[in-house]
Amino acid sequence: MQAEANEAQKKRRAVSPDERRQLCKGYGVDDTVSTSEAAAMLGLKPQTLRRWSCQGSGPIQPSQVNGGPLRWPLANIRALLAPTNAVRDHIASEEGHKALEAETARNLARLADSLRA
Repeated sequence: MQAEANEAQKKRRAVSPDERRQLCKGYGVDDTVSTSEAAAMLGLKPQTLRRWSCQGSGPIQPSQVNGGPLRWPLANIRALLAPTNAVRDHIASEEGHKALEAETARNLARLADSLRA
C-alpha cells in the first residue's frame, strides 16, 4: 500500500504556469491568474480575495473549474487598477503635481489651525 502511494507521489508533478494556462484555455478561464498573483497585483492579501469570493462581496469575482483553485480574470484586475494608474499618471504630470502640492498646503494649514484652537 505504501509503495503504491509513493509511486503515485512520484507521478505527480507541479504544473508550470504555461502548462496551466494551456489547460485552462479549454474551460474559458484563459487570461486568469491565481489568488496569490491577483492579490500581489492589487496590493491586497490573498485572504481578502478569498473572502470576496466566498461572500460574493468584492468588485471582481473569480472563476473556478470543477472545484479547482480560484482563477481571477486579468481583464477585471486591469479594470480595477485603471483608476489608480490614471491618478498616478495625473500626479506625475506637472499640472497634477502642482495640484497635489496645493492640496497638501491647504491640508497642512487646516491642521495647523485646528492645533491652535
